[in-house]
Amino acid sequence: DLNSMGLSLQNPSDGLNNHHPGFKDVNYKSRRNIIAEKSNNYKMLDTIPKIEYDNQENKLWNFIYNTLKPKLLKFGNKEYLENFKNLEKDGIFKDSEIPQLEDIKNYLLFKTNWRLKPVNGILSQREYLNCLAFRTFCSTQYIRHESKPFYTPEPDIIHEFIGHIPNFLDPVFCDVSQKLGLLSLGASDRVVKLIGAVYWFTIEFGVTKEENESKFYGAGIASSSDE
Repeated sequence: DLNSMGLSLQNPSDGLNNHHPGFKDVNYKSRRNIIAEKSNNYKMLDTIPKIEYDNQENKLWNFIYNTLKPKLLKFGNKEYLENFKNLEKDGIFKDSEIPQLEDIKNYLLFKTNWRLKPVNGILSQREYLNCLAFRTFCSTQYIRHESKPFYTPEPDIIHEFIGHIPNFLDPVFCDVSQKLGLLSLGASDRVVKLIGAVYWFTIEFGVTKEENESKFYGAGIASSSDE
C-alpha cells in the first residue's frame, strides 16, 4: 500500500490513525507526540535533537533487534549485510540502546555524503522524494507500539534504522535514490506517483537473486518480518 511507510498522498502529517496498534494507547500516543514534536523546528545543518529513550523503549529495541538480526544475516543481500556489520563494528548499531539520529547522520555524511532530517510523521510522496534529490533521507525518531513488534503501519526507528540506514552506506544505492528524487522535482502528480511506485517495489520491498537464492534489500522487508 503506497499510503504507508513515508509515501502517503493523503493525511501526510500523521500515520497514527485507527489502524495503528497504538491508536487507543493514551500513554503511547503522548510519548510518540513528545518525540515527534522535537523535529518541528528543525532546520538543515542544525544538530538533530537528542532523544532520551526510556528503559521500555530501549528494551523493545533490544528485543526486536536481536530477534530480527539472525533473519537479516540469513536473508539480506551482500551489500546490506556488509553495511549492517560495519554499523555494528563502528558502534553505531548496538542492541543495548537505540542509536541517536545525529550520530547516524554524521556517520553517513562521512561515508557517503548522505544526510538525515528528522520528521514527525508520514510525508507526501512529493516531499519525501524531493528530499532524496538533495541526498537527504527523512527519518522519524519514535519506536513502534510494543503490541506489534514486527510490524508497523507507519515508519518508525526500526524501519528507518534497520531497514534503510545500511543501504545508505552503499554509494550506488545512494546515487539511485538521489536520481529518483531528481526525477520528482517539478514533476506532475501522475509522474510523482509512478516514481513512488518504482521506489516502493525497489527501495522499500526490493528482492534480488544471489547464487540463485532470493535475498532482500528492501527496508520494509528488513524491518517488518510480519509483512
